Amino acid sequence: MTEIDLALAQDWLARYVDPALRATAIRKLHGGMIHAAWLIETNPDDDSGNQIRGVVAKTNRFEQADGFHHEYEAMNWYRQNTGLPVPEPIAAFADEDRDIAGLLMEYVPGRTLDQARLSPLGVERLQNDLAQHIGALHQNTAERYGSLVSDHGYDRWLDLFRPMILAEYQVVRDQLASRSREVIEDMLADLHRWLPEAGRPTVVHGDLWATNVMVDDNHADRPRIAAFIDGTATACDPEYELSYLRLFKTADDTFFKEYERFHALREGFDRRCRVYWLNTMMLHVRLFGDQYLPACEDLANQIARLAN
Repeated sequence: MTEIDLALAQDWLARYVDPALRATAIRKLHGGMIHAAWLIETNPDDDSGNQIRGVVAKTNRFEQADGFHHEYEAMNWYRQNTGLPVPEPIAAFADEDRDIAGLLMEYVPGRTLDQARLSPLGVERLQNDLAQHIGALHQNTAERYGSLVSDHGYDRWLDLFRPMILAEYQVVRDQLASRSREVIEDMLADLHRWLPEAGRPTVVHGDLWATNVMVDDNHADRPRIAAFIDGTATACDPEYELSYLRLFKTADDTFFKEYERFHALREGFDRRCRVYWLNTMMLHVRLFGDQYLPACEDLANQIARLAN
């Protein structure tokens, strides 16, 4: 990750936010498994009326510039087309000379869900709050599957998802046991039966887990979701998102009970989860290492049992 200093942060504030703002400190934020995230603390100029108290900068190497531009567009899309609370994007930028690219956004005070200080009652209330936000988001539909901020689109869900899971499998294939490869390849050959087309393309967050949910936990019994970050602005089968919430235990039974007030879960959801979980675990092998291989093997065994 590229480190930043106060002078660089000041340059970004002057270029993209307000020349009257002064960067007073930089603090690295929790999370950031792929990108680094920094809070640039500021001292507003009272004469200007600017009350900005901080700006978040997500940064990485220059080669990541397109991804930051896409995220900037995605945040704007959510703010203009849905009620999902997301930070206001300020600018996506790239500096080839410094080999750095990034995204500046509004600072939303709070803690990530995995760090939030909650009482048992607060956990239950937050799960209900999460379900209400995601249930409302999933009421938004699109004409085609795929990115909502580009011209690419697919008429069928599997036209989008099949290449994704095939690509992940090709990366990890040679690291898996022969029996697991056989099970996964049989499943992939029959993917249209495992994941039958159903419903309309649904607007999702796309990377919904605890570190991407910002929580106002000032009152442990009465927390609220302050913002969602790292959304992809994509139209998918909603089970793609719901299974992800289950995999990392971001959502519990309280969530699903409240979510079903908005949308009924389709019969066979539990079975289809295994396919989506396998895709996610294979992706984690590619991004984070072979410590996720046992989870892939276990899911292959579960899929084999379900296939019989």
